[in-house]
Amino acid sequence: MGRTARDNRDLPHLPPVERIELSWENYKLRIVAAVVFLIVGAAALTYAFTTFLGQEAGWQTIQANSQTPSCAGDFQFLYELGAGEASATAESRALTPIYTQAAETAYRLFNSSEGFEGVTNVWTLNQHPNEVLTVDEPLYEAFELIGRYGDRSVYLGPVYEIYDDLFLCEEDWQTQDFDPFVNPQAAAFHAEVAAFARDPASVDVELLGEGQVRLKVSEEYLAYAEANEFDRFVDFYWLTNAFIVDYLAEVLTEQGYTRGSLSSVDGFIRNLDSREVSYGLNLYGRTDSGTISAAVMQYGGPRSIVSLRSYPLSGQDRRYYYQLASGEVRTPYLDTADGLCRSAADSLVCYSDSAGCAETLLRMIPLYIADTLETETLSALADGGIYAVWPEGSTICHTDPELVLTDVASGYTVALRP
Repeated sequence: MGRTARDNRDLPHLPPVERIELSWENYKLRIVAAVVFLIVGAAALTYAFTTFLGQEAGWQTIQANSQTPSCAGDFQFLYELGAGEASATAESRALTPIYTQAAETAYRLFNSSEGFEGVTNVWTLNQHPNEVLTVDEPLYEAFELIGRYGDRSVYLGPVYEIYDDLFLCEEDWQTQDFDPFVNPQAAAFHAEVAAFARDPASVDVELLGEGQVRLKVSEEYLAYAEANEFDRFVDFYWLTNAFIVDYLAEVLTEQGYTRGSLSSVDGFIRNLDSREVSYGLNLYGRTDSGTISAAVMQYGGPRSIVSLRSYPLSGQDRRYYYQLASGEVRTPYLDTADGLCRSAADSLVCYSDSAGCAETLLRMIPLYIADTLETETLSALADGGIYAVWPEGSTICHTDPELVLTDVASGYTVALRP
């Protein structure tokens, strides 16, 4: 969310239609083309018809059937259809609209780039600072959780906008206007915004009960925002899908759909399955020759998993990463100390059988967005039911005595950290 396609006003005006006399040869070509399109169209209709009427049992990817913008494109929803009392077809028909609606609702609520009629979302809050507004329960609960852990990351909205521009760059020279590591003016702006973000007296979401909230912004910060031409004071940005996947999981579980797993493209997983079904997660390591699968983490039962990385893994990661020709990487993990990105390790995976992804992430942020990884604190997290896996060179370290790792790559060892 936050990147929208251009509307038709950006398109060139079409020239007037010109009348052209067609030759017989052109006419024959038009007939052939029409027949081809008819065949393709019929095939598409047949596929859609059979898909609607019959759905195969077994593990399937549930696709949202959205006619409006949705966050479903960020997620993969794997589900075993037909394993209960209902047929696979009946289950698919019932499950798809529930998932579709939840994905559309989540997209609207956490959107900081646009508003929607009848919805009070993050964008609405930014447009109405210091006003009392009523938000839906998922958004209210998200701010409650953030307040509970004292995390201030969501108040870095203005610098997230700059990182958004940085991640869209195609060449290194294009990043110079946005990269605070090479641009002193950008670094100064990031530090100034971070100072406001850290200060609850400057910016804060006040929870007033019964769904009512107020985005409190000081006069000083409002003046600063006007001078620097921004109005995005709060933004979940890279944290968004941690809260969304928890919301989707809650909706699906309440409706009784638990034989599956939700995973986002940016590392947030909610396993809903309480059966004795084994799932696996690839753990990656970095070598001189590139990134490899270092091991597979086996798990089962309801679980929340958060995976953070200091490097891109695939083309999908371009949304939140930019890798310079030097090999340095810019990430979305910004430190509220100065608005600069930091990663304490190449990767860190944390998981819990009791906490959701958002809570797990908020517990991880002070540890991961740092210069060094404090392994003693990771061990303390384990006492609260949040376990960690991370690489130290060619050693896969972890804090869970019951962790099962398979397919450990050659040259890698595994170590339990106390």
